Amino acid sequence: MPAFYGKYDCKIDAKGRLTLPARIKNVLADCDGEKLMLVKGFEPCLTVYTEDIWVDTYEKVMNLNPFDPQQLRFQRSFFAGCMEVEPDKSSRILIPKDMLQYAQMESDIHLIGVGNRLELWSAEISGAFIMPPDEMALSSKDYLGSRVQKEEPVVVNINKGEVQTIKEQNSGK
Repeated sequence: MPAFYGKYDCKIDAKGRLTLPARIKNVLADCDGEKLMLVKGFEPCLTVYTEDIWVDTYEKVMNLNPFDPQQLRFQRSFFAGCMEVEPDKSSRILIPKDMLQYAQMESDIHLIGVGNRLELWSAEISGAFIMPPDEMALSSKDYLGSRVQKEEPVVVNINKGEVQTIKEQNSGK
């Protein structure tokens, strides 16, 4: 599985091509397949999936019920915003004009590694979608703190035949 990290300052040329940074190119070299899936994000960005990660996303969307109007509409909208791309010999991908417009990209962009995928953002707006350090610090407790909930031990009060927590037993309930 690919592991993409970091933020890269990149440029899109006049023909709509993005040259992939060397580090990203190296990660992609270890992936199965050469094709990438470019997808309109739910925010004004483009998401890039490798073939192996795309399969999981594709299957999730395809498993929606086509007889449910809302799910069918989601499928249609999702797949309408997808395009298969393949890096050329110079490690460039061609981004279709409608996708550049959707993501408000002109020349300067930020390519951001998000674990198993990449996101392409206009350099002008990407900062509005990244948490500032103070918010990141507060959120880390909720998102990265211990997820193990400590449960009170349960004891059986044999004399009365009922289940009580140690707290209940000590309080005389």
